[in-house]
Amino acid sequence: MDPMNFVAPARRFSPVSWLLLAVGVAAGAILADRYLAAEETRAGLAFEAERLERQLRPAAVAAGAAVQKSAPAGRPAQQTFPWDDVLREIELATDRRVALLALDTEAAAGRTRLEAEARSIEDALDFAERLRASPLVDRSFLLAHEIRESPAGPVTGFSLQVEWNPA
Repeated sequence: MDPMNFVAPARRFSPVSWLLLAVGVAAGAILADRYLAAEETRAGLAFEAERLERQLRPAAVAAGAAVQKSAPAGRPAQQTFPWDDVLREIELATDRRVALLALDTEAAAGRTRLEAEARSIEDALDFAERLRASPLVDRSFLLAHEIRESPAGPVTGFSLQVEWNPA
């Protein structure tokens, strides 16, 4: 008797199968590249929309203040520090040339002291100027700076004071 052979013979793939696989891989690579480009465009547009929203916010706040009701008698109106807005403004002003090291905010006084590092003093001044352009900032100025040596090369450490105007 002949033993039964349950092992199927090895199949060889035709050149057409290999061609279809190569076309599929190439199409996947093209789609991945286009997806990454579209995602980069979306992120840029989201950043731009946030910037435009910041520019429109003072007009909306002024219009809302005119309609806002007064506080009930006997209770003073509570003013809270707008942490979300302040942190968003700092985040939007920061770019890859500036590294924030410390953030010290006096909420009652409406001011923040930032400790940061930049590649050059021009980068630090550009950061201060971007903050100054925010509608929530009254003043933004450089308090001190120093040039230090780091393993990556010279960096400029600086202190910046920002005075906020949330209303």
